[in-house]
Formats: sequence, C-alpha cells, structure tokens
Amino acid sequence: MTAPLSFIPNRAPLILIVEDDAMMRRMLRQAMHQEGYRIAEAPNGAEGVEAFRMLHPDVVLLDGMMPVMDGFAACQALQRLPGGPQTPVLLITGLDDAASVDRAFAAGATDFITKPIHWAVLRQRVRRLLRTRQAEQALQRTLQETATERERLRAIMETSRDGIALLSPEGTILELNSAILQLFRLPSTPPTWRNRSLQNALLRARRTDRTLVVALHEMLSAPVTPGEAFTGDYEWRTSVGITSIHYLSFPVYDPAAPGRLMVLRDVTEERAAQRLREDLTRMLVHDLRNPLAATSAAAQLLQMDSSMDRGLLTDIIRRNTQQALALVSNILDVSRLEAGKMPVAAQEIALAPIITAVLGDLQPLAHAAALRLDSTHPSDLPLAHADPILVERILRNLISNALKFTPPDGSVSLDVEAAPHTLTITVRDTGPGIPPALAPNLFQKFTAGNTHSSGSGLGLAFCKLAVEAMGGRIWVESEATGSCFAFTLPRFGEPGKTT
Repeated sequence: MTAPLSFIPNRAPLILIVEDDAMMRRMLRQAMHQEGYRIAEAPNGAEGVEAFRMLHPDVVLLDGMMPVMDGFAACQALQRLPGGPQTPVLLITGLDDAASVDRAFAAGATDFITKPIHWAVLRQRVRRLLRTRQAEQALQRTLQETATERERLRAIMETSRDGIALLSPEGTILELNSAILQLFRLPSTPPTWRNRSLQNALLRARRTDRTLVVALHEMLSAPVTPGEAFTGDYEWRTSVGITSIHYLSFPVYDPAAPGRLMVLRDVTEERAAQRLREDLTRMLVHDLRNPLAATSAAAQLLQMDSSMDRGLLTDIIRRNTQQALALVSNILDVSRLEAGKMPVAAQEIALAPIITAVLGDLQPLAHAAALRLDSTHPSDLPLAHADPILVERILRNLISNALKFTPPDGSVSLDVEAAPHTLTITVRDTGPGIPPALAPNLFQKFTAGNTHSSGSGLGLAFCKLAVEAMGGRIWVESEATGSCFAFTLPRFGEPGKTT
C-alpha cells in the first residue's frame, strides 16, 4: 500500500486502487493525485480486501482480472465487510460484453469502466461516485439525527403527565403519548396508534364512551389560525364523575394547511379543588355568621336595654366568640399540620387525668341531651408518648361529635386498651351510624355529615393529622347500633413519628 502524498489534504477522499499491473497502478495513482485525492494501493484482490478493512476508503478502483483473488471475488468479499455495501466500487475490466457487465454488478460493483481507460471518463465517474456517496452519507446522518430527535421527543412526551398528540394536516396521528391514551381510555400503546387516522381513533373511542367522541371532535375541530395557539376547556360526565380537560392546539407545518400539536391536561382535580374552595367559602361564611350574629345581637341588647340580664348576655357573647375562634383555630391548625409546621410536644403522659377532665367538661352537654357518657379503662394503664394538648383536643372532637349525632336516651362511651407497643382509645355511640358513601372520605377536609347538626368538616381532619403526627393511626367503623371511632398512640418507650 502507498501512503498519501504530503500535499494532499488529510480530509481529501481516499481512493483505494487494487491493480496487479504496476504500470497501470502508477497511471491510476497519477490520475487520482491530479484530482486531489489521497491514494492507497494493493497489488491483488486479497491484499485489497485487507486494505479496505484497515482504511475504509471512499471509493475503490478494482481491476477485474488479477492473480490470487480476481476483482469479482474481491468485490463480493468487500460487500461482507463493515461499510462495504455503502462504499462505491468502480470495476476496471478489459471485457465489455453483457455477461461480464452482469457479472460485475452481480458481484456488487457500483459501476464499471473498460480498458483501455478513457481518463476523462474515469475522473468524471469517480467524481460522481464520490458525490453520490457524500449525498448518501449526508442523508444517513440526517435520518440518524431525525431518528435521535424523534426518540428524544418521544421520551419527553412519555414523561409528560399531559396528553400530547401530533397530527398531520390530513388528520394522521404522527406522535402521541401514553397519557392521552389513558385520558380517553383508548386501548394498546402509542406505537400501535402512530400513522393511523384520527377518524380511526374516534371510531374506536365510540365503543368505549360516546361522549368521548363528542369531546374529541369538539377539541380537534377548533379553528387553527396560522401562528396562533387555540385554547379551551371541555367537560364530560363519566361513570365515576365529571372529567375536566384543558386543551391547547398549536398549528404546525405549512400555514396554508396546518396540522396541529394537541396538548390536553386533565384538570379534574384542580376544578374539584376550585369547587371545594367555593364550597368552603360558603360554609365558613355560614358557620361564622351564626355565632357572630348572636354575639352582635347580644352586644346590642347589652347596650340598648339595661333591664336585660347582663350575665346572660355576656355568657352568650363569650360562648359564640369562643365558637367562632374555635372554627378559625381548626382551619389554621389543619393547615399547619398538613405543612408539618405545627409543633408536636410528644412526652410521657398519663391518659387517665386527660380523659377525666374531658368527660367532666362534656358531662353537662350529655345531660342536656339526655345521654349517658362514661368511660372504662384499666387502673394500671401504661403511659403514652404523645402531646397532651393534642390528645385532649382529639378526645373533645370525637366525643363532641358522638354526642351531637346520638339521639336522646342513647349513650357515648370511651374505652382504652393497652397493647405491647400502643394504646387504643375508642369512642362508641348509639347514633345512626356512618352512611357508606361518606365513610371513605370522613377524615378529609370539609367532609361533613348530611344532617342539620353537621359541622364545618374540619374536626375529623384535624384528628387524623394530629394522631398521625404523634405516630398513631385513626379509623372509623359503622356498627349496627352506632359508630366507633378509634385511634392509637405509641406507648412511652415506643415513640412514633413526631415533629
């Protein structure tokens, strides 16, 4: 093999000349040098194949008739090497009969030239082969870059929680992600839906839910203005409730006949939260209005009528003010517990004194409602590891709720049982029980009963957060003769999670 001359640029195309005739090799080398190419040489087909394996030339000039391995066999061997099928091979032969030409192309030659060589024709053919190879390499790079970008796009789309679909101007689905299939409950995976018509998706969706077809049709028939995005909202009712979608449509491709990129976001939870906030506002206004109105009326009577019982009016103002403050405190404490910002002073505590104090405070309420309120617990009850203030508030919430929902002549009881690592406090009543539809959400914020005595829905949410902050758990069971609320606390020496 001959190394390229020093004045030939390192980036110049490399031509491999495989020729057994030394004089012909020299002539071919001179012709290629004049074109500015780098040159490598081999005296026979076997060495030519080895040179190709080592150098990866841009074009091979291959003599057809050589010893050891002729050009036809060498050409076939080149096709089996890495890069061989993509490298142009110009077969040089002294034969121009049809059989020889067919043999050359069958061996894998790109083109052929006959001897004696017409040097101008040779130079033009090499230039054409190089241009074709460069164009093919550029196309291959473009295809590879496109494939890489498409895979990157697919990866980005798949990580998105939003449903994304790229549609052609003709309505063909070019790309989509799993989120959009889940959103519209369409079967299979994204590859199955690529390059299928949108109409096919609509027909398939019709089998699952006819309302989906209406939703998709409305969103996808929205006007597409070149250069402008279109946005909107759509809601439809499903078997599990109302689904809310916020969608964006971006025009792509030719402005004269634009396709579109659709981004669909499931905002069902956000819309539900918005409705919840609106309900909360109305609920808070209602719950605060009653004690504030009573306070205001008592204050006016106190000011205007000196004959009224001042002690009674003052007591009304105090009770209703405390009721309003308790509601505000519940809201603030629930938010602080959710954010983990409410201090929990867990310590060694005895539950019996706390239980006695709470029951003593609530006995008048029980007596006024004609209810029996009692408790049972072992005399040697182990110590708990908890915050005494939070425990007291939890007990007051649970017992007050039980008294509120228990009809006259009923009973409310509090029991405590000790286990190796925990203490279980249970509050039972003989009320109507918990409706099955309400039970799963009972400890969520703003979930209240459906009776006239229902509260703000914050008390049980506070209980759950406070119990969990002390390392316990809370649950409810609806029994045949009432309800049972129970929660656990860690025993002293077995601390749970505290903040």
